[in-house]
Amino acid sequence: MTSLSTDTLAQAVDYLAASLENPLNSATCSVRMRVVADRLDDAYMACTSPVAQLKLAKSYPKLSRATVRFLTTKRSPSEHKELIEHLSKCRCPLYHPGMALLHNFELCLRDKIRGKSIRDTHMILQIIRILLKLITTNLTDLARHKFRSKDPAKPAASQQPWPHSAEDLLPFGVADSVDGLTLWALEPDGGHYIYQLAAALGALNGAFLEAMIRPPDYTFAIREPLKHLEAEMAPYVKTGVPADLRVHLKTILLGDALQDITVFYGVLISHNHSGRVTKMLVDTSALSVPVFRRLSNLLAPLPRYSIWEAGREAIAVLLDLTKMKLARNGEYYLPKGQEMTAFNDMPPPNPFDDTFVHLWYVRKGGCCNPECPSPTTSGAYAKSCGACKMLRFCDQKCQKEAWKHKQYPHKTLCAKITSLKQQLGVDNWSHIMRDAQTDNGGTFRKMCEARSVDVKLVKEIGDTLQNIRSRTFIGPDCQSK
Repeated sequence: MTSLSTDTLAQAVDYLAASLENPLNSATCSVRMRVVADRLDDAYMACTSPVAQLKLAKSYPKLSRATVRFLTTKRSPSEHKELIEHLSKCRCPLYHPGMALLHNFELCLRDKIRGKSIRDTHMILQIIRILLKLITTNLTDLARHKFRSKDPAKPAASQQPWPHSAEDLLPFGVADSVDGLTLWALEPDGGHYIYQLAAALGALNGAFLEAMIRPPDYTFAIREPLKHLEAEMAPYVKTGVPADLRVHLKTILLGDALQDITVFYGVLISHNHSGRVTKMLVDTSALSVPVFRRLSNLLAPLPRYSIWEAGREAIAVLLDLTKMKLARNGEYYLPKGQEMTAFNDMPPPNPFDDTFVHLWYVRKGGCCNPECPSPTTSGAYAKSCGACKMLRFCDQKCQKEAWKHKQYPHKTLCAKITSLKQQLGVDNWSHIMRDAQTDNGGTFRKMCEARSVDVKLVKEIGDTLQNIRSRTFIGPDCQSK
């Protein structure tokens, strides 16, 4: 597709935002919406760096707000169906040459004519997929419960940086937003895309993360993800996933849903300080374990360091958590004879990559006092340590406890992180953190190697952070007995 000028693209984006704000408008057309989304996708893919992608994603705050409102609006099943039916029909004046040209592109069905359904939800979910790529990129540089500052030079509320508050992030509140997303997650043809947004929002908002875990059915957090995983596995259950990816390109489809859902579970696990994720997995183990095991067996023969590696590791961790049992005192424990095996068969660790992952997560928010009873409640976001500027604590009490902790004193860790930052240089460190999630730690690894940073120091930092995080990994009361 040909590219549009900046001004023309801005006008097209305004049309897309208006369509999402008022989707039942008679002028709304999912084909035209898809054309605009594809233009945005082209612009995103043309970016030559993560910084450029982030800049592009942040440049359309009105569209981001409209997308989130569109997806988190609480609707009844009948209202959702009506919305899908409305968007799946074209009412455009195709007799107009320019309008007809807009509808004549390769992603449309050949027999697409006025009034006919366009693959039902397929076109709509593809639009959502592209928009969620922009939104998740937009949110990558935000810490937990931290928002953007308003720009006094922009009087229009719609042009203010997004999100500038919890209300701007989730305009309908936590509970109703989960209800709104659930109906989209129920869609069999691409509903797994919604878990990209759920993961990004959950990483920023502790209350939203907790709200997604709803007993006793756990519809959004367990039942629907399992359905999407089963649907993606179905073509390969009997034959297995072909190892030769160059010949069998369809196997990439398996990675699509797997990535969306395992990233979602990764966020839940990383912030499982209340133990609710463990409880959910134990409560639903009869339902989830067979699916996780089938998926694990399916992925086992595929090459290491492939696109499925992260998903394979996440599934192994989820299976480990289902081994927990509930004691009479209400605490979860690992029964005798059981062991956590998720990390037994993983590739040899890279100290730079491992340490970077831990640094990234502690910087995003949550209390790093190993003895904190509630590290990720809604008030868990706090100022980072004044020296290392990485680890965060609920309050002064937690920071003092962590500073002199017997096993993992922050006093020692803080000095090591400060030393690492000095070896890399302040400017380089800022660059690493800015590009953090979008380049998967590549910048950190390259700079450490280029400057001959002490590998032992990096490993010590990573090991300590891993131990601190693991104390709340399966919930504060989930200990082996």
